[in-house]
Amino acid sequence: MQKRNKSNPFSSVPWHPNFRDTETLPDTKVIRTEFLVNIFAITIALLLLGFYIFEEIQAGVIRNENELLETRIQSLSFTNRRFLKTSSEFKQDAILTQELQYFFHPSLDPLALLMELSETKPSDIVYDSIAILEDQLVTDKEINRVYTVNITGAVKGAFDEALEAMNRYTDMLKLQPGLMEYLVSIEVVSLQRDAASELFNYSLKLILDPSLPPLKSEKQEPESTKDSSISA
Repeated sequence: MQKRNKSNPFSSVPWHPNFRDTETLPDTKVIRTEFLVNIFAITIALLLLGFYIFEEIQAGVIRNENELLETRIQSLSFTNRRFLKTSSEFKQDAILTQELQYFFHPSLDPLALLMELSETKPSDIVYDSIAILEDQLVTDKEINRVYTVNITGAVKGAFDEALEAMNRYTDMLKLQPGLMEYLVSIEVVSLQRDAASELFNYSLKLILDPSLPPLKSEKQEPESTKDSSISA
């Protein structure tokens, strides 16, 4: 027996004839690509436009805040200048008040100092001049006074004897009750021979600070003190 062919002889035959000429039809792939490119370009343009609008809004907000801050600064600058002027006037008045206090109640009595220097002067030392100079250190709260005492004169003897006499005199001044409490430093600035009188001219310098506590142990000279020069 022969097997029946179960396949449908009409299954591969289209139900109607295809009259399309595929060679003359347009390429749809190119159209799809151009469409996607246009969509992408429009999307990028919209994103850039949105970013620009957002930045403009932020810039406007910042400009408004700056205007408000400038207005506040201008309103507070007048008050600040007034406070600064008041503070400056108060500082000047405080300095003037301190000056008056020092004038009527000096921290160092020049007459008492001169009397003590005269009483302690050795017989071999002669005074030519005694000058008391006053310096002030102005701070925010107070005025500190520093006194410089310059003593010039002559001393008898040879160079070694004159130098020894000056050293004894400085050591004696360091132990004086009226000086030791506020004596910062004492030094022989110069010791030079005078050919005419055959004496040695000396220059002695004392730094006094009346604001120091009594019997200050560490004594340092201010920066303004010059180096001493001693020559035979």
